[in-house]
Amino acid sequence: MIKKRISLVLFLCVLVPVAIFGCNSYSPSHESTPGPEETTEAVLPSSVDVIAEGVPQIRVVRGDGASRAEIDAAMAIRKAIADMCAGAAPEIIDDFDVADPSVPEIIVGRTKYPDTVNTLNSLNYGEYTIRITGKKIIVAAWTDFAIGDLAERFIAILGEKLSADRMSLTLTDADNFAGVYNRSLNNLPSFDDAFPAAITYSGDHAYQVVITKSTEEAYRNYLGKLEVCGYTKHSERTAAGNLFAIYNDDSNAINVYYTPFNKTVRIITEPL
Repeated sequence: MIKKRISLVLFLCVLVPVAIFGCNSYSPSHESTPGPEETTEAVLPSSVDVIAEGVPQIRVVRGDGASRAEIDAAMAIRKAIADMCAGAAPEIIDDFDVADPSVPEIIVGRTKYPDTVNTLNSLNYGEYTIRITGKKIIVAAWTDFAIGDLAERFIAILGEKLSADRMSLTLTDADNFAGVYNRSLNNLPSFDDAFPAAITYSGDHAYQVVITKSTEEAYRNYLGKLEVCGYTKHSERTAAGNLFAIYNDDSNAINVYYTPFNKTVRIITEPL
């Protein structure tokens, strides 16, 4: 019995140190397998083939209710491309159908296509632009005064980009153009969510912008936009339900009024 107890004690003396010290308490961490390197997809520039293998690859779009100036601008662009392609003219259509983002197009003037509306709403009334985005080339100006000049600029760009063998022509967003055509109108920010706007010359460097199908809320939002642009309110009044306001800065006076009976906003800008 005594021998058994001694044997048990000796066994425990061996076992306990092994239990406490014999097992390595360090558990090596598993090195994680490197995952795929995180990358940010590069934003590729917009690129539109106007001519390939000597053949037009694009069509021209104008508004269904285009003005004479806008029709002439669209036709001039179409003819310029046809001349570059030995007479093969691109198709020309109006904006009656819904825009297809996948179809390469030169969109001329004030169309109802979203690309046109978004572009023009980003401009003041005196600005004009050539903007390549996706498969669309937008040639846009708020006024008939500007669209003819803009078409000439665009045709000049086409001529510069035409390959030496006259077989190919590609535009990218590096070819975008933006400028001010009318400095008197350029002091006017555009009226949000109002398209198109009718703009007429009133004489003595004064212009009138007419927006139909509008609301009192839109009118008041525009007054706020004028203030954000640095104009100071000179006066504001109501007469027979019609709303009137006058703003000015150092060089221009702007009269804005809203007539609820026909839901029309009129904006008149004139130099001081």
